Amino acid sequence: MPCVDSSLADCGITAISRTGSLCPVFQEASSEVLGLDVPEPHVDVALAMRFIQNHADKPITVRDVLKEVPISRRHMEIQFRKLLGRSPRQQIQHAHVERAKLLSQDFDLSWAETAELSGFDDQTTFGRIFKRFEKCTPRQYRNRIRRLNGDEADK
Repeated sequence: MPCVDSSLADCGITAISRTGSLCPVFQEASSEVLGLDVPEPHVDVALAMRFIQNHADKPITVRDVLKEVPISRRHMEIQFRKLLGRSPRQQIQHAHVERAKLLSQDFDLSWAETAELSGFDDQTTFGRIFKRFEKCTPRQYRNRIRRLNGDEADK
C-alpha cells in the first residue's frame, strides 16, 4: 500500500514503501530536514525514521525508538500507519531486511553473520522475517544476485 499523505512528497524526500513503490518519508531528521518546512505532525516520524535507519544493524525495538522520540506509542503507531502503511515494528523489520539484502551481496558472509549484522537476534528470525518481506528465502535472494552477476549459485 503506498503512502497516503501527499504533503510529505512536497518536502522532496522519498524512500521505498513495502510494495516497492516510492513513498514519501524522511531520510534525514536533522536541522536540515526541519528546515524544509516539514509539516509539524510529521517531524516525529522523521526523527523515528532516522533513528531506525541509523540503527538498522542493531536489534532495536519500538521502545528504543520511543526513548529517542518522546511521543506516545499510540501516536507513533497512527502516524506510521498513515504515512508509511506499516507499524513502527514493521518499519524496523523492513530496515533490517533492507540491510540484510545489501549484506547478502557479500558472498563471503555466512548467514549467521548476515543476520547479526542486520540487527536480527538469530538466524531463524532473520529467515522468517526476510521471507515475509521478500517472498523468498535469503539463500534464494542471494542465488538470484549471483545469477545476475553470472556467478554460480549456492547449493
